[in-house]
Amino acid sequence: MEVLLYTILTLCVLGVLSAVILYFVAQKFRVEEDPRIDQVEKMLPGANCGGCGFAGCRGMADALVKNDDISALFCPVGGGDCVTVCAFDAIHINPATGLPEVDPEKCTACGACVKACPKAIIELRKKWPKDRAVYVSCVSKDKGAVVMKACKAGCIGCGKCEKVCQFGAITVENNLAYIDPQKCKLCRKCVNECPTGAIKLVNMEPLPKEPKAPAEKAAPAAPAAGKAVKAE
Repeated sequence: MEVLLYTILTLCVLGVLSAVILYFVAQKFRVEEDPRIDQVEKMLPGANCGGCGFAGCRGMADALVKNDDISALFCPVGGGDCVTVCAFDAIHINPATGLPEVDPEKCTACGACVKACPKAIIELRKKWPKDRAVYVSCVSKDKGAVVMKACKAGCIGCGKCEKVCQFGAITVENNLAYIDPQKCKLCRKCVNECPTGAIKLVNMEPLPKEPKAPAEKAAPAAPAAGKAVKAE
């Protein structure tokens, strides 16, 4: 019996020592990786087809981050980006935000950019009357906490815009608000109600924010009634 106990104890001690040694070895020889690789990989289609010349999207992302000149790197699954496929020079990347911006004067609504976008963040919608519009500038269907970590101006699906709309033009589905241009009356109340600023205006000024009503002062407390003293 004692031999069995000593054997078990010895194995436990050896297991703990091995784990400690492996931990320190892993810490000493671990390779620090550029965090931008993860961000770039998320932007790729995720097909891992090898058509770009790398084993998968991870290899492509690593090459994009490490090379100053990326003109020779191309993802065939993505079909080319929106700027490249636009035959009318209507889309350009904003250098400050890194996001595509569409020039409404040049756009012909051909839909080529919609098909080319690997993340499906470009949507073709009907033109609003008088070139004015109210729209939600977010396409993320993640929950609010996840959205706020990535974008402070994203839609968190709180539903405040839906509640304030008197025309039933706003619906919230899958954590994302959508404004129906056929029902919207351009009252702009939803813009002021949105807590993150995800709702944008086109060719319109926002409504002035209503001043908060001053808090009513509490009425002074009535003086305490004195006790009656019985005369002797």
